[in-house]
Amino acid sequence: MMIVSSSTIEADDGETGLALAIRSHPDVVLVDVLLPGALDGLDVCHEIRSTNGLRETPIVILSALDQEADFAAGRLYGADDYLIKPVDKDTLLDRIDSVLKARGVGAEGNA
Repeated sequence: MMIVSSSTIEADDGETGLALAIRSHPDVVLVDVLLPGALDGLDVCHEIRSTNGLRETPIVILSALDQEADFAAGRLYGADDYLIKPVDKDTLLDRIDSVLKARGVGAEGNA
């Protein structure tokens, strides 16, 4: 899981990633569905959408899971976008830019 704000923060599991997101209020969250620990990526999405101060944080899922049911689950749990791994850098950056613009976040990270 990666949290992107003025710097990039990585977490090894959903619980740590969620705690870091709550503490750092990131510009965007990149999360895999398949995370070790009690919270998977969908749980992290749901918790972010349920947390005051984070509800509008853009979330991009990066996953090897590529079935329509996986995409639907990502949308249901609050992801703004869902990309299938592997993802090339330019595609990832374009999609992050798109979700930031859709959420009204400028280049400086301000809404």
